[in-house]
Amino acid sequence: HVLWGLKKQNTVFAVGRSIVNRSSTTNIGEMMLEYGGGGHKAAGTCQISNERAEEVRVELIERLRAG
Repeated sequence: HVLWGLKKQNTVFAVGRSIVNRSSTTNIGEMMLEYGGGGHKAAGTCQISNERAEEVRVELIERLRAG
């Protein structure tokens, strides 16, 4: 999910594993730590500047598809 942060000051990415497709090996929490966020193996969030939001969205999707 992609959400606005408080007063639209940033963009929040909330990621979770599929409950239907269990094949992903990506540790979501570790991945989100790399973007200043956190979580655990199956879910996590990070807050990104609005200027970088599209770039990070593309990176996250690529990494999730690869893992």
